[in-house]
Amino acid sequence: MAACTAAAGAVMLLGPHAVARLASGTGSIPDAAVVRILGGRQLLQGTALLIRPAPPLLTAGLGVDALHAASMVAAAVIWPGYRRAALTSAAVAGGSAVAGALIMRGNTNRSTRDDHGFRTESRPNNPRISPEPV
Repeated sequence: MAACTAAAGAVMLLGPHAVARLASGTGSIPDAAVVRILGGRQLLQGTALLIRPAPPLLTAGLGVDALHAASMVAAAVIWPGYRRAALTSAAVAGGSAVAGALIMRGNTNRSTRDDHGFRTESRPNNPRISPEPV
C-alpha cells in the first residue's frame, strides 16, 4: 500500500496536468499546483511508511486520508465545477483509508510484535521473527 501511495504521489508531482485532466473528465480542471501539493503529501506519506512501517504511522496516514476524503466531498459540494475531480480524489483517499484500516485490523489478531510494532504473524517471512509458536 505504501509503495502505491508513494508512486501515485510521484506521478502527481511529475505530471500534474495529465492527472488533473484525467480526474476531471469534462469538469473544470484543478490547478497544477494543487495536484502537486497533494502529490507531495502522498509521496511523503508513502515513503515514510516504506522506511518505517510502524502502526502509529499507518494510523496517522489513514487518518490523513480519511480527512482528505471528507474535505473533497465538501469541495465537491462547494465547487460543483470541480465535482468530478474532487469526488475522484475523495474515492482514492477513502479507499486508501479503508485499506489502512483493514491492514491495522488484520494486524490486531495476534499478540507478538516485531521491532516495528507489527504483529509477527502478519509478516511470516521476516527473518528476524523467532520460529517458535506464539
